[in-house]
Amino acid sequence: MDSPSAKLYLTKLTAFCDEVTCSVDMGQVVDNTYLDFSKTFDKVSHRLLLEKLMRCGLDKWSEWVGSWLTGRTQRLVVNSSSSYWQPVTSGVPERSILGPALFNIFISDLGDVIKCTMVKFADDAKLSGDVDALEGRASLQEDPG
Repeated sequence: MDSPSAKLYLTKLTAFCDEVTCSVDMGQVVDNTYLDFSKTFDKVSHRLLLEKLMRCGLDKWSEWVGSWLTGRTQRLVVNSSSSYWQPVTSGVPERSILGPALFNIFISDLGDVIKCTMVKFADDAKLSGDVDALEGRASLQEDPG
């Protein structure tokens, strides 16, 4: 666990656990929701991602990322039969160095509409909220995120 991303993940996980533990220590009931966005790496719209990069003031990066993402094609091969090559208009390469960073930029505004505590790292998110009654639990369940 010497990589910077592993240390960042541990730091975020420790802070999340600390917050939950503090709430429980104060007698609060805490509901947690764990989300795994792994398949959504494939669903990231190139157009929306480039718009978000520009809104973040990363105009030059959006040009570079745009040229990196465009022109990609894919086809399906089953046994010895293959489909026609098709353009790829969504998705960020998950195993690339930039993939997780671009995905995090893509979902960066997710916390703007969520009222509970949220911790994001790559394709995982943890949501947590103190609940004092069934109404509080319903609020976490109905969070627009």
